[in-house]
Amino acid sequence: MGRNRYFIGIIFAFIFLINAGIMVGCWDQTEIEDLGIIVGVAIDKPKTAEGKEEEKKESERNLSYEKHRLTVTQQFVVSQAMGSKESSAGMPSQEAYSNVASEGNTLFQIASQFSTMSSRLPYYKHLKAIIISEEIAKSLNLEQLLNFFLREPEMTRDIQVMISKGCARDVLEVKPIKERLPVLALLSLTENEKKTARMAEKLMLGNMSKKMANGSSFLIPRVVTYGDSVQLAGAAVIKGKENTMIGWLGEEETEAINWILGKIEGSAVETVDKETKEFLVYEVKEQRSQIKPKVEGEKISFVVEIESEGGLGEDWLISGDAFEEAFMQRATEAIREEIVSIIYDGLTKTQKEFKVDVAGFGKQLYVQYPEVWEKVKENWDEYFSTVPVEVNVEIHVREFGMKGSKSMQHE
Repeated sequence: MGRNRYFIGIIFAFIFLINAGIMVGCWDQTEIEDLGIIVGVAIDKPKTAEGKEEEKKESERNLSYEKHRLTVTQQFVVSQAMGSKESSAGMPSQEAYSNVASEGNTLFQIASQFSTMSSRLPYYKHLKAIIISEEIAKSLNLEQLLNFFLREPEMTRDIQVMISKGCARDVLEVKPIKERLPVLALLSLTENEKKTARMAEKLMLGNMSKKMANGSSFLIPRVVTYGDSVQLAGAAVIKGKENTMIGWLGEEETEAINWILGKIEGSAVETVDKETKEFLVYEVKEQRSQIKPKVEGEKISFVVEIESEGGLGEDWLISGDAFEEAFMQRATEAIREEIVSIIYDGLTKTQKEFKVDVAGFGKQLYVQYPEVWEKVKENWDEYFSTVPVEVNVEIHVREFGMKGSKSMQHE
Protein backbone atom coordinates (compact mmCIF):
# COMPACT_ATOMS: atom_id res chain seq x y z
CA MET A 1 0.00 0.00 0.00
CA GLY A 2 2.86 2.36 0.89
CA ARG A 3 4.52 1.71 -2.47
CA ASN A 4 1.30 2.55 -4.29
CA ARG A 5 1.06 5.90 -2.51
CA TYR A 6 4.70 6.51 -3.41
CA PHE A 7 3.97 5.71 -7.07
CA ILE A 8 0.95 8.03 -7.15
CA GLY A 9 3.14 10.69 -5.55
CA ILE A 10 5.63 10.29 -8.40
CA ILE A 11 2.84 10.72 -10.95
CA PHE A 12 1.60 13.88 -9.24
CA ALA A 13 5.14 15.26 -9.02
CA PHE A 14 5.70 14.44 -12.68
CA ILE A 15 2.49 16.23 -13.66
CA PHE A 16 3.41 19.22 -11.50
CA LEU A 17 6.89 19.56 -13.01
CA ILE A 18 5.62 19.45 -16.58
CA ASN A 19 2.88 21.96 -15.85
CA ALA A 20 5.40 24.18 -14.07
CA GLY A 21 7.61 24.03 -17.15
CA ILE A 22 4.68 25.07 -19.31
CA MET A 23 3.81 27.97 -17.00
CA VAL A 24 7.32 29.47 -17.20
CA GLY A 25 7.20 29.21 -20.98
CA CYS A 26 9.62 26.37 -21.75
CA TRP A 27 9.28 25.91 -25.49
CA ASP A 28 10.52 22.30 -25.50
CA GLN A 29 8.19 20.90 -22.83
CA THR A 30 5.39 18.47 -23.71
CA GLU A 31 2.01 19.37 -22.24
CA ILE A 32 0.72 16.78 -19.80
CA GLU A 33 -2.55 16.59 -21.74
CA ASP A 34 -0.52 15.42 -24.75
CA LEU A 35 1.36 12.74 -22.80
CA GLY A 36 -0.06 9.23 -22.29
CA ILE A 37 1.56 7.87 -19.12
CA ILE A 38 1.35 4.11 -19.61
CA VAL A 39 1.19 2.12 -16.35
CA GLY A 40 0.08 -1.31 -17.58
CA VAL A 41 0.20 -3.40 -20.75
CA ALA A 42 -1.83 -6.53 -21.57
CA ILE A 43 -0.93 -8.77 -24.54
CA ASP A 44 -3.51 -11.10 -26.11
CA LYS A 45 -4.36 -12.90 -29.32
CA PRO A 46 -6.91 -11.06 -31.50
CA LYS A 47 -10.48 -11.67 -30.37
CA THR A 48 -12.33 -9.85 -33.14
CA ALA A 49 -13.36 -11.66 -36.31
CA GLU A 50 -11.54 -8.98 -38.29
CA GLY A 51 -8.32 -9.54 -36.37
CA LYS A 52 -8.46 -13.30 -36.77
CA GLU A 53 -9.15 -12.96 -40.49
CA GLU A 54 -6.15 -10.66 -40.87
CA GLU A 55 -3.97 -13.17 -39.04
CA LYS A 56 -5.16 -15.93 -41.38
CA LYS A 57 -4.47 -13.83 -44.50
CA GLU A 58 -0.97 -12.96 -43.37
CA SER A 59 -0.27 -16.58 -42.57
CA GLU A 60 -1.34 -17.60 -46.09
CA ARG A 61 0.76 -14.86 -47.68
CA ASN A 62 3.86 -15.77 -45.71
CA LEU A 63 4.12 -19.53 -45.81
CA SER A 64 7.90 -19.48 -45.34
CA TYR A 65 7.65 -18.40 -41.72
CA GLU A 66 5.09 -18.23 -38.95
CA LYS A 67 3.12 -15.02 -38.65
CA HIS A 68 1.03 -13.92 -35.75
CA ARG A 69 -1.18 -11.07 -34.66
CA LEU A 70 -1.15 -9.40 -31.27
CA THR A 71 -3.76 -7.35 -29.48
CA VAL A 72 -2.14 -4.98 -27.00
CA THR A 73 -4.13 -3.06 -24.41
CA GLN A 74 -2.37 -0.14 -22.77
CA GLN A 75 -3.63 1.42 -19.57
CA PHE A 76 -2.72 5.07 -19.25
CA VAL A 77 -3.30 7.66 -16.55
CA VAL A 78 -5.95 10.32 -17.12
CA SER A 79 -4.01 13.20 -15.60
CA GLN A 80 -7.02 15.45 -15.12
CA ALA A 81 -8.77 12.79 -13.04
CA MET A 82 -5.82 11.88 -10.82
CA GLY A 83 -6.38 14.96 -8.72
CA SER A 84 -10.14 15.21 -9.14
CA LYS A 85 -12.36 15.47 -6.09
CA GLU A 86 -14.88 12.83 -5.12
CA SER A 87 -18.51 13.18 -6.09
CA SER A 88 -21.29 13.54 -3.56
CA ALA A 89 -21.65 9.75 -3.53
CA GLY A 90 -18.05 9.41 -2.36
CA MET A 91 -16.78 8.16 -5.73
CA PRO A 92 -14.30 9.91 -8.05
CA SER A 93 -16.11 12.11 -10.56
CA GLN A 94 -13.97 10.71 -13.39
CA GLU A 95 -12.00 7.48 -13.95
CA ALA A 96 -8.29 8.03 -13.39
CA TYR A 97 -7.35 5.66 -16.21
CA SER A 98 -8.27 4.62 -19.73
CA ASN A 99 -7.60 1.36 -21.60
CA VAL A 100 -6.83 1.59 -25.31
CA ALA A 101 -6.28 -1.51 -27.49
CA SER A 102 -4.66 -1.93 -30.88
CA GLU A 103 -3.65 -4.86 -33.12
CA GLY A 104 -0.50 -5.59 -35.08
CA ASN A 105 2.33 -8.03 -35.71
CA THR A 106 4.99 -6.40 -33.51
CA LEU A 107 4.89 -4.39 -30.31
CA PHE A 108 6.86 -1.55 -31.89
CA GLN A 109 4.28 -1.27 -34.68
CA ILE A 110 1.42 -1.34 -32.18
CA ALA A 111 3.05 1.31 -29.98
CA SER A 112 3.38 3.51 -33.07
CA GLN A 113 -0.30 2.96 -33.90
CA PHE A 114 -1.22 4.17 -30.45
CA SER A 115 -0.34 7.71 -31.56
CA THR A 116 -2.90 7.46 -34.36
CA MET A 117 -5.67 6.44 -31.93
CA SER A 118 -5.08 8.94 -29.14
CA SER A 119 -4.00 12.55 -28.86
CA ARG A 120 -1.62 11.49 -26.10
CA LEU A 121 1.93 10.45 -26.92
CA PRO A 122 2.76 7.10 -25.27
CA TYR A 123 5.21 7.49 -22.37
CA TYR A 124 6.55 4.27 -20.80
CA LYS A 125 8.78 5.59 -18.04
CA HIS A 126 6.19 4.64 -15.39
CA LEU A 127 5.14 1.27 -16.81
CA LYS A 128 4.63 -1.04 -13.83
CA ALA A 129 3.18 -4.32 -15.14
CA ILE A 130 3.14 -6.44 -18.29
CA ILE A 131 0.39 -9.07 -18.38
CA ILE A 132 0.67 -11.80 -21.03
CA SER A 133 -2.22 -14.12 -21.81
CA GLU A 134 -1.80 -17.89 -21.48
CA GLU A 135 -2.54 -18.26 -25.20
CA ILE A 136 0.31 -15.91 -26.14
CA ALA A 137 2.75 -17.38 -23.61
CA LYS A 138 2.20 -20.91 -24.97
CA SER A 139 2.52 -19.97 -28.63
CA LEU A 140 5.33 -17.39 -28.76
CA ASN A 141 8.93 -17.16 -27.58
CA LEU A 142 8.76 -14.72 -24.67
CA GLU A 143 12.27 -13.42 -25.28
CA GLN A 144 11.23 -12.38 -28.79
CA LEU A 145 7.89 -11.05 -27.58
CA LEU A 146 9.44 -8.82 -24.91
CA ASN A 147 12.29 -7.58 -27.08
CA PHE A 148 10.54 -4.22 -27.53
CA PHE A 149 10.38 -3.60 -23.79
CA LEU A 150 14.00 -4.63 -23.30
CA ARG A 151 15.20 -2.30 -26.08
CA GLU A 152 13.03 0.73 -25.36
CA PRO A 153 15.16 3.37 -23.53
CA GLU A 154 12.17 4.60 -21.50
CA MET A 155 11.56 1.18 -19.95
CA THR A 156 12.93 0.27 -16.52
CA ARG A 157 14.01 -3.22 -15.46
CA ASP A 158 11.69 -3.36 -12.44
CA ILE A 159 8.51 -3.83 -14.47
CA GLN A 160 6.60 -6.84 -13.11
CA VAL A 161 5.64 -9.60 -15.54
CA MET A 162 2.62 -11.88 -15.04
CA ILE A 163 0.72 -14.52 -17.03
CA SER A 164 -3.07 -14.40 -17.08
CA LYS A 165 -5.35 -17.41 -17.15
CA GLY A 166 -7.69 -16.21 -19.83
CA CYS A 167 -7.72 -12.80 -21.47
CA ALA A 168 -4.96 -10.47 -20.24
CA ARG A 169 -7.03 -7.38 -20.97
CA ASP A 170 -9.64 -8.52 -18.43
CA VAL A 171 -7.09 -7.89 -15.66
CA LEU A 172 -6.84 -4.24 -16.67
CA GLU A 173 -10.64 -3.95 -16.87
CA VAL A 174 -11.36 -4.92 -13.25
CA LYS A 175 -12.25 -1.72 -11.43
CA PRO A 176 -10.30 -1.32 -8.19
CA ILE A 177 -12.09 -0.70 -4.90
CA LYS A 178 -9.43 1.25 -2.99
CA GLU A 179 -6.87 2.20 -5.62
CA ARG A 180 -7.33 4.74 -8.42
CA LEU A 181 -5.71 2.48 -11.06
CA PRO A 182 -6.32 -1.26 -11.74
CA VAL A 183 -2.57 -1.78 -12.15
CA LEU A 184 -1.93 -0.43 -8.65
CA ALA A 185 -4.58 -2.75 -7.20
CA LEU A 186 -2.81 -5.65 -8.91
CA LEU A 187 0.62 -4.61 -7.63
CA SER A 188 -0.74 -4.30 -4.10
CA LEU A 189 -1.46 -8.05 -4.24
CA THR A 190 2.20 -8.81 -4.97
CA GLU A 191 3.10 -7.23 -1.64
CA ASN A 192 1.30 -10.15 0.05
CA GLU A 193 3.84 -12.73 -1.11
CA LYS A 194 5.30 -12.89 2.42
CA LYS A 195 1.87 -13.72 3.83
CA THR A 196 1.11 -16.70 1.60
CA ALA A 197 3.17 -19.53 0.18
CA ARG A 198 0.82 -20.07 -2.75
CA MET A 199 1.94 -17.02 -4.68
CA ALA A 200 4.99 -17.24 -6.92
CA GLU A 201 7.80 -14.82 -6.21
CA LYS A 202 7.33 -11.59 -8.17
CA LEU A 203 9.29 -11.50 -11.41
CA MET A 204 10.86 -8.30 -12.72
CA LEU A 205 11.56 -7.78 -16.42
CA GLY A 206 15.32 -7.47 -15.80
CA ASN A 207 15.54 -10.77 -13.91
CA MET A 208 13.35 -12.46 -16.49
CA SER A 209 15.69 -11.27 -19.24
CA LYS A 210 18.67 -12.87 -17.47
CA LYS A 211 16.87 -16.18 -17.05
CA MET A 212 15.87 -16.25 -20.72
CA ALA A 213 19.39 -15.35 -21.85
CA ASN A 214 20.79 -18.20 -19.71
CA GLY A 215 18.29 -20.72 -21.05
CA SER A 216 16.96 -21.36 -17.53
CA SER A 217 13.46 -22.60 -16.81
CA PHE A 218 11.51 -20.43 -14.39
CA LEU A 219 8.12 -19.45 -12.99
CA ILE A 220 5.97 -16.40 -13.69
CA PRO A 221 3.16 -15.40 -11.28
CA ARG A 222 -0.35 -16.35 -12.45
CA VAL A 223 -3.17 -13.82 -12.35
CA VAL A 224 -6.83 -14.82 -12.69
CA THR A 225 -9.95 -12.67 -12.94
CA TYR A 226 -13.16 -13.69 -11.20
CA GLY A 227 -15.91 -11.30 -12.18
CA ASP A 228 -15.11 -8.06 -10.41
CA SER A 229 -12.02 -9.33 -8.61
CA VAL A 230 -8.47 -10.44 -9.36
CA GLN A 231 -6.51 -13.27 -7.73
CA LEU A 232 -2.74 -13.67 -7.80
CA ALA A 233 -1.87 -17.32 -7.04
CA GLY A 234 -0.13 -20.24 -8.72
CA ALA A 235 2.42 -19.89 -11.49
CA ALA A 236 3.11 -20.39 -15.18
CA VAL A 237 6.02 -22.73 -15.98
CA ILE A 238 8.40 -21.39 -18.63
CA LYS A 239 10.63 -23.89 -20.39
CA GLY A 240 14.24 -22.77 -20.80
CA LYS A 241 15.73 -22.33 -24.30
CA GLU A 242 12.28 -22.31 -25.95
CA ASN A 243 11.12 -19.58 -23.52
CA THR A 244 7.51 -20.65 -23.88
CA MET A 245 4.92 -21.62 -21.32
CA ILE A 246 4.40 -25.38 -20.95
CA GLY A 247 1.76 -25.44 -18.21
CA TRP A 248 0.50 -24.24 -14.85
CA LEU A 249 1.48 -24.95 -11.28
CA GLY A 250 -1.47 -24.97 -8.91
CA GLU A 251 -1.38 -23.18 -5.58
CA GLU A 252 -0.01 -26.15 -3.58
CA GLU A 253 2.56 -26.94 -6.28
CA THR A 254 3.72 -23.32 -6.18
CA GLU A 255 3.93 -23.64 -2.39
CA ALA A 256 6.20 -26.67 -2.86
CA ILE A 257 8.69 -24.65 -4.91
CA ASN A 258 8.61 -21.86 -2.32
CA TRP A 259 9.51 -24.38 0.41
CA ILE A 260 12.51 -25.53 -1.63
CA LEU A 261 13.55 -21.94 -2.35
CA GLY A 262 13.25 -20.95 1.31
CA LYS A 263 10.57 -18.35 0.50
CA ILE A 264 8.03 -19.40 3.13
CA GLU A 265 7.31 -16.71 5.71
CA GLY A 266 4.12 -15.90 7.59
CA SER A 267 2.26 -18.68 5.78
CA ALA A 268 0.14 -21.56 7.08
CA VAL A 269 0.01 -25.33 6.57
CA GLU A 270 -3.26 -27.17 7.09
CA THR A 271 -3.21 -30.83 8.10
CA VAL A 272 -5.17 -33.39 10.15
CA ASP A 273 -4.44 -34.96 13.55
CA LYS A 274 -4.23 -38.71 12.90
CA GLU A 275 -5.85 -39.71 16.19
CA THR A 276 -8.87 -37.39 16.22
CA LYS A 277 -9.10 -36.71 12.45
CA GLU A 278 -9.54 -33.01 13.26
CA PHE A 279 -7.84 -30.08 11.54
CA LEU A 280 -4.56 -28.54 12.66
CA VAL A 281 -3.05 -25.34 11.24
CA TYR A 282 0.68 -24.67 11.50
CA GLU A 283 1.68 -21.01 11.25
CA VAL A 284 5.17 -20.64 9.80
CA LYS A 285 7.32 -18.06 11.56
CA GLU A 286 10.75 -18.94 10.18
CA GLN A 287 12.02 -21.23 7.46
CA ARG A 288 15.43 -22.17 6.14
CA SER A 289 16.17 -24.30 3.10
CA GLN A 290 19.32 -25.68 1.55
CA ILE A 291 19.83 -27.67 -1.65
CA LYS A 292 22.79 -30.04 -1.33
CA PRO A 293 24.09 -31.73 -4.50
CA LYS A 294 25.83 -35.10 -4.27
CA VAL A 295 28.14 -36.50 -6.94
CA GLU A 296 29.30 -40.12 -6.86
CA GLY A 297 31.14 -41.04 -10.03
CA GLU A 298 28.71 -40.31 -12.87
CA LYS A 299 25.67 -40.19 -10.60
CA ILE A 300 24.15 -36.90 -9.45
CA SER A 301 21.57 -36.58 -6.68
CA PHE A 302 20.25 -33.88 -4.37
CA VAL A 303 19.13 -33.56 -0.77
CA VAL A 304 16.83 -30.71 0.21
CA GLU A 305 17.22 -29.81 3.89
CA ILE A 306 14.36 -27.74 5.32
CA GLU A 307 13.98 -26.46 8.86
CA SER A 308 11.01 -24.45 10.13
CA GLU A 309 9.82 -22.88 13.36
CA GLY A 310 6.28 -21.79 14.06
CA GLY A 311 3.19 -22.31 16.13
CA LEU A 312 -0.25 -23.86 16.14
CA GLY A 313 -2.47 -21.18 14.72
CA GLU A 314 -5.65 -23.27 14.99
CA ASP A 315 -6.88 -26.74 15.89
CA TRP A 316 -10.34 -28.32 15.91
CA LEU A 317 -9.77 -30.77 18.75
CA ILE A 318 -12.66 -30.50 21.20
CA SER A 319 -10.78 -32.00 24.12
CA GLY A 320 -7.14 -32.37 25.05
CA ASP A 321 -4.27 -30.21 26.22
CA ALA A 322 -2.17 -28.33 23.67
CA PHE A 323 0.77 -28.60 26.08
CA GLU A 324 0.66 -32.39 26.34
CA GLU A 325 3.82 -33.92 24.92
CA ALA A 326 1.97 -36.75 23.14
CA PHE A 327 -0.32 -34.29 21.38
CA MET A 328 2.55 -32.04 20.37
CA GLN A 329 4.51 -34.98 18.98
CA ARG A 330 1.50 -36.07 16.92
CA ALA A 331 0.90 -32.52 15.70
CA THR A 332 4.55 -31.97 14.79
CA GLU A 333 4.75 -35.23 12.85
CA ALA A 334 1.46 -34.55 11.03
CA ILE A 335 2.73 -31.10 10.01
CA ARG A 336 6.09 -32.51 8.88
CA GLU A 337 4.44 -35.23 6.78
CA GLU A 338 2.10 -32.71 5.16
CA ILE A 339 4.97 -30.43 4.15
CA VAL A 340 7.00 -33.35 2.77
CA SER A 341 3.95 -34.50 0.78
CA ILE A 342 3.40 -31.00 -0.65
CA ILE A 343 7.04 -30.74 -1.72
CA TYR A 344 7.15 -34.15 -3.39
CA ASP A 345 3.90 -33.42 -5.24
CA GLY A 346 5.40 -30.18 -6.55
CA LEU A 347 8.60 -31.96 -7.59
CA THR A 348 6.59 -34.64 -9.39
CA LYS A 349 4.82 -31.94 -11.41
CA THR A 350 7.93 -29.90 -12.29
CA GLN A 351 10.67 -32.53 -12.43
CA LYS A 352 8.82 -35.56 -13.76
CA GLU A 353 5.86 -34.18 -15.74
CA PHE A 354 7.20 -30.88 -17.08
CA LYS A 355 10.88 -31.96 -16.90
CA VAL A 356 12.17 -28.58 -15.78
CA ASP A 357 14.29 -27.25 -12.93
CA VAL A 358 12.57 -24.13 -11.61
CA ALA A 359 13.97 -24.27 -8.06
CA GLY A 360 17.68 -23.76 -8.74
CA PHE A 361 19.05 -27.29 -8.35
CA GLY A 362 21.34 -26.71 -11.33
CA LYS A 363 22.64 -23.47 -9.83
CA GLN A 364 23.75 -25.29 -6.69
CA LEU A 365 25.42 -28.00 -8.77
CA TYR A 366 27.29 -25.27 -10.67
CA VAL A 367 28.43 -23.62 -7.43
CA GLN A 368 29.67 -26.79 -5.72
CA TYR A 369 30.67 -28.98 -8.68
CA PRO A 370 31.47 -26.64 -11.60
CA GLU A 371 33.30 -29.31 -13.57
CA VAL A 372 30.30 -31.65 -13.35
CA TRP A 373 27.94 -28.83 -14.32
CA GLU A 374 29.92 -28.21 -17.52
CA LYS A 375 29.16 -31.78 -18.62
CA VAL A 376 25.39 -31.61 -18.11
CA LYS A 377 24.41 -27.95 -18.51
CA GLU A 378 23.44 -28.14 -22.20
CA ASN A 379 20.52 -30.49 -21.54
CA TRP A 380 20.11 -29.87 -17.82
CA ASP A 381 16.30 -29.86 -17.68
CA GLU A 382 16.12 -33.24 -19.40
CA TYR A 383 18.95 -34.64 -17.25
CA PHE A 384 17.39 -33.27 -14.06
CA SER A 385 14.15 -35.17 -14.72
CA THR A 386 16.01 -38.43 -13.93
CA VAL A 387 17.96 -37.20 -10.89
CA PRO A 388 16.96 -38.52 -7.41
CA VAL A 389 15.87 -35.83 -4.94
CA GLU A 390 15.52 -36.53 -1.22
CA VAL A 391 13.58 -34.13 1.00
CA ASN A 392 14.25 -33.85 4.75
CA VAL A 393 12.01 -31.60 6.84
CA GLU A 394 12.49 -30.66 10.50
CA ILE A 395 9.68 -28.83 12.31
CA HIS A 396 9.87 -26.98 15.65
CA VAL A 397 6.52 -25.96 17.15
CA ARG A 398 7.55 -23.18 19.53
CA GLU A 399 4.32 -21.27 20.10
CA PHE A 400 0.82 -22.32 21.13
CA GLY A 401 -1.12 -19.07 20.82
CA MET A 402 -3.56 -17.97 23.55
CA LYS A 403 -5.47 -21.23 23.80
CA GLY A 404 -3.28 -23.16 26.20
CA SER A 405 -4.87 -25.96 28.17
CA LYS A 406 -8.38 -26.67 26.92
CA SER A 407 -9.30 -28.40 30.15
CA MET A 408 -8.76 -25.15 32.06
CA GLN A 409 -11.32 -23.37 29.84
CA HIS A 410 -14.10 -25.73 30.96
CA GLU A 411 -13.46 -25.44 34.70
